[in-house]
Amino acid sequence: MEHWPTTPFLLLLLFLVAFAYVAYALYVRQSRRSEQRVRLFHADQIDNPEAVQEFLKVLVREKVRLRIRLNNRHKSYMSSLLAIDPQALLIDELFPLEGNELIRESTSVEVDFFLATIEKQRLHISYGFTSRYLATEQWKGFPALRIAFPERIIRNQKRKYLRISPPVTEPLFITFTLQGQTFTEKIANISAGGARFYTNLGKSMLAPGTRLATIHVEIPATGTITCPAIVRLLYPNEQPVIVEGKQMFNSCGIEFENIEDGLREKTIKYVIATERQALKRLSREFD
Repeated sequence: MEHWPTTPFLLLLLFLVAFAYVAYALYVRQSRRSEQRVRLFHADQIDNPEAVQEFLKVLVREKVRLRIRLNNRHKSYMSSLLAIDPQALLIDELFPLEGNELIRESTSVEVDFFLATIEKQRLHISYGFTSRYLATEQWKGFPALRIAFPERIIRNQKRKYLRISPPVTEPLFITFTLQGQTFTEKIANISAGGARFYTNLGKSMLAPGTRLATIHVEIPATGTITCPAIVRLLYPNEQPVIVEGKQMFNSCGIEFENIEDGLREKTIKYVIATERQALKRLSREFD
C-alpha cells in the first residue's frame, strides 16, 4: 500500500518553505540596504531628499556627535541629532552652553560629523551640511534646537588630494629637525600634498609659515617622502590624543614642497589603496 504524506508533515513542509522564503527575502533586502549604504558613504555629495533623510537616520540611530560652527567661525560646539522631519531637524542643545544663545543670532549653521563605523575604520573623511536656526523648543522635557532640513550632505574633501588616516596596524611617523633638535611625531592623516601630525610643540617652534628644511615620512611599499615642508596650521586638539602612552595636546598641518612627481604618484596610490581597504572592511561590517 502506497503511503501518502500525512497532514502534519505537509504543514511542516509548507512552514519550512515559507520560512526559507522570508529569510531569503530579508537577506536580499539587507544586502541591498548594505550596498546602498556603502554607496552613500562613498558619495561626494548627497542631494536627493530621500537619500539625505536616510543618511540622517543613521546619525539618529547611532547617536553620532555633531560639530556645530556658527557663521563660519572657528569655534565649534558639540551636539547630536534627535529627530527628523521633512522640513526640519531637531538637535540637542549646544555645548558649551553659550552656543545656545549665539545660534539665535546666527545666519548660518555649519554641521560636520564622522560616522562611527567609518571613524573606527580610520578613514579620515567627514561629512557636513549647511543649515539655519529656526526655533528653540522642548523635546521629551529637555531643551532642543530646531534647524532647517539640509538641501545636501557633502563629503568634506575640499583639499586637492584625498586625505586618509594610516591604519592602526601600520602607523606612519614624520621626522624633522628644528632649532638643532630632531623630532619624530605620529601622523594623524596624510595626502600626496601634505600631512597632519600630533605634537606637543607650540608656536615658538611650529608657527604657521615655519619652513621645515627636510621632513622624512616612510610609506609602506612606496618609499620615503623626503622634501621640505611649510607649516600651515597649528591648533590645540579638542581632547588630548594618546600616542604611545603620552598625551599630545596639539596638531600641526604641513604642506609638502618640491616633492618628486614619481613619489607623489606613489603616495596617491597608497592613499587610494588604504581608503579602498577601509571601505571593503566597512562593506563586510554591514553585510
